[in-house]
Amino acid sequence: MALTNRSSITDIPKNANQKDTFGIQPFEDGLVNFIQYTNTPITIALQGEWGSGKTSLMNSLRRNLSEGEQAKFHAIWLNTWEYALMNDAQTTLLNILGKLIQETSKIANVDETKTKQLLGKLYQFGKSTATFVAKTAVNKVADGAGDYLVNQLNAEESRSTISEIRDELQLAINTCCANNQKNNFIFFIDDLDRIDPPVAVQLLELLKNIFTLETCVFILAIDYDVVIKGLEPKFGTYSDKNEREFRSFFDKIIQVPFTMPVTRYEINTFLKDSLESIGYISEQEAANDILISKFSEIASYTVGSNPRALKRLMNSLSLISCINQAKNK
Repeated sequence: MALTNRSSITDIPKNANQKDTFGIQPFEDGLVNFIQYTNTPITIALQGEWGSGKTSLMNSLRRNLSEGEQAKFHAIWLNTWEYALMNDAQTTLLNILGKLIQETSKIANVDETKTKQLLGKLYQFGKSTATFVAKTAVNKVADGAGDYLVNQLNAEESRSTISEIRDELQLAINTCCANNQKNNFIFFIDDLDRIDPPVAVQLLELLKNIFTLETCVFILAIDYDVVIKGLEPKFGTYSDKNEREFRSFFDKIIQVPFTMPVTRYEINTFLKDSLESIGYISEQEAANDILISKFSEIASYTVGSNPRALKRLMNSLSLISCINQAKNK
């Protein structure tokens, strides 16, 4: 192993200005064109297993759509798992929605008093939901009519509150976008597959009810398998018999499913750059296309083309080389 300043490949999402080493540019460009001219509201799901490059793609989309003089979108980015750490499901949901409202209000120049009122309505909605079971117990009567009445009152109150929040957000967004080059909002919701699946599903439902707003595009990093796990408490274990219920829910929330094209990734460039950077091959060997294609073939038949798996492979090779080098000494 040659002397080098690097012995490993970091497993962090690609920044928007970094080199495209997997040949994903055509897919990225296609998504950018689609989003620029889409009707709104619309929700797009970036689907793929962990490490498939969803966050890296979102970074590029954010730069292309919301940065620069010709950009048409105000961008809001939210990492959901940060709000799920050490919190229960209800707190997680309210904090996520509260952050989205705060960021939207900030961009739309909503005054602080109005923003606090919106947040107050949101948390009042959460409070009424949390106390529903207690209300039901207090009002319970022999024939069950009390349960039904409380249920109806709670549902009507919730719908009213959600409707008020949605209407006020829409007004603020419309005012912000009027006569403004940036006349759309785009929300990037990342790491939904890192929070508890039932919570992720509840968040999808709330986003659908509150943020279905004109001039708004939602980009969600979530895999269909997470939705399945999150819906199993409601529909039972996933099977051929109830597959339609799971699919119907997903289709209701997501208008455009985009599966990360992992099987189409061109990994030669990544392998060449990575192996050379860790000193596993020399500059001359890196220029040998036949050798690199052999490395690519080996990787494809072992770990596949998932970027995270490939980075782990590079790091394992580097560590083995370091150990062998130490033995030789």
